[in-house]
Amino acid sequence: MLLQLKSAVNDKTAEVRKELYLVVREWLTSFDITYLRMFECDLVLLLLAGVGDESPEIAKHCVDTMEYYGANLQKLLTEVGDDISAVKPNSFDAKFAKLASSPMHY
Repeated sequence: MLLQLKSAVNDKTAEVRKELYLVVREWLTSFDITYLRMFECDLVLLLLAGVGDESPEIAKHCVDTMEYYGANLQKLLTEVGDDISAVKPNSFDAKFAKLASSPMHY
């Protein structure tokens, strides 16, 4: 899955890249922290690639997303403290983790 996302970063169509970064924002801001940690590094790297996008609109969106994500993550970590395991995953996150860990068949 990540390979397909990485290829979208270099897509020549700005709309495709814009949609990619909208998806990345949604994932970074909606996943439960216990599952976010599994994908966080790759998603943030994708987002950082968008900061240097040739489209000023996309680049600004990525910067705004990084700021929003950082503020929300800081808030969540303050609420949870050092015990991230205290955060219970919701059913969507559990299904996604299972899906992400299983091999993809095309």
